[in-house]
Amino acid sequence: MKKLKSGKKSTETKSVLFTVFFVLAVTLPFINKPFHIDDIYVVSFARNLVREPLDPYGFEMDTLSGKASAMAYADPPLVPLYTALLLRLFGEKEIAFHLGFIAFPLIAAISLYHLSKRFVPYPTFTTLIVVSTPTFMVNSHLIMQDIPLMAFFLLALLLYIKGSEKNKGSLLAAAAIFAGMAFLIKYNGLLVVLLMILYSLIIGKPKHLKYLGITLVIIAAFFIHNLYYYGSI
Repeated sequence: MKKLKSGKKSTETKSVLFTVFFVLAVTLPFINKPFHIDDIYVVSFARNLVREPLDPYGFEMDTLSGKASAMAYADPPLVPLYTALLLRLFGEKEIAFHLGFIAFPLIAAISLYHLSKRFVPYPTFTTLIVVSTPTFMVNSHLIMQDIPLMAFFLLALLLYIKGSEKNKGSLLAAAAIFAGMAFLIKYNGLLVVLLMILYSLIIGKPKHLKYLGITLVIIAAFFIHNLYYYGSI
């Protein structure tokens, strides 16, 4: 039995390492890629956040049609805040930004593998299908919100399922925090909360929903910040 568990653990480790290798193979060749598409808006927010970390939307940005209020591009500020941290640490360099953002496809892929392991018979195959799609690979080269959203969405869901199965409060609390962070990346990150609620009801553990109060506190704090700085949500 001990040998069987050891062999299973070894297989899982190899699968995760292979997944990591694949993600690095399709991202590292593009670490010097120039900013393009909506990268420029995230970088503009980051420049402002370096100067005004509590006022993400209080500036005008350059667009294709001229100057516009940053409120017109008002995704939540977590990805620009992370980009501002990279900017402060390393300067405005494509290589530094792309290397910093490789963390997100890695988190997404590893989280997806562990979720797949829970629900399907061939988790490695399932994960590689997803991370080899053009949508995933191309977005992995961008300084944008899509892959960070996917990463925190999947990680929050994984932690919530694991925490529910093991009745472990620390995992459920971490899941709630990452769900709140997914919302602070893009508003549709809130959908992960609906999945958590459904999962708790399906497995008959509604008491775990109390941990989602942490997510609500994160969202409420963001709304209060909006009201204080801009007079509206």
